Amino acid sequence: SLIGSLALGALAVYLWRSSGSETVAPTLDAGPPEASVPDSAPPDVKPRKPKRRKMTPEEVDRLLEWARRAALGKRYTRPPKDNVRDLLARIEKDYPKHPKVLRFRKRTCRRLLKAAKRRRRRRKYTSAARYYLACYELDREHQKARRAYVSTKIIQGRKALARRRYKIAYKHAAAALKTLPVSINANDLAGDVSMKRKHYRTAVKHYSRALKGKVRGRRKRALKRKLRKAKRKAK
Repeated sequence: SLIGSLALGALAVYLWRSSGSETVAPTLDAGPPEASVPDSAPPDVKPRKPKRRKMTPEEVDRLLEWARRAALGKRYTRPPKDNVRDLLARIEKDYPKHPKVLRFRKRTCRRLLKAAKRRRRRRKYTSAARYYLACYELDREHQKARRAYVSTKIIQGRKALARRRYKIAYKHAAAALKTLPVSINANDLAGDVSMKRKHYRTAVKHYSRALKGKVRGRRKRALKRKLRKAKRKAK
């Protein structure tokens, strides 16, 4: 009958639901929320350094006064930043060949050379060499100061060699060669000291360098004899 059919249908629905066999629409695992990605990463721009301000004329005058006081205190090349050379270099960084700096440097070098000459006449070679070198370090174009420093160091080296103070003699020669590597006299001295110390290969090097200079006559023949002897000893 119709009623019986309806009852059976209702019973079937009830049993299907209670059996837990109801299919549930599967859900996709969406995962974590997607991170927002910018369209383009900002460029790695370094912050600009502020432009260095140029020194004012008043600051130039103050540094020149500082340099003048340093010269009075004989602080020509040291201590760092508080010496004539470094102070003038600070000015010339902004004003190359500043007329006031050029005049001050020339005046200071003139005084240094006079003081060096007086000391050299009195055979105070250490202080004389120091003043010559200070002038040359203030003005690298001052060839007179350069040559005078080298010749003073050679005098000191020869005196030390005569007293058999070979290490000191070689230090004087090396100081001269550091300032003027092509010096014939300084290389000759270094060669002589090296022979006394039995450093024959070093002697060969120095005598060879001396002979590359403008040397002639007896001096050239004497250097050649020294070189031959050093080569024999070096074997």
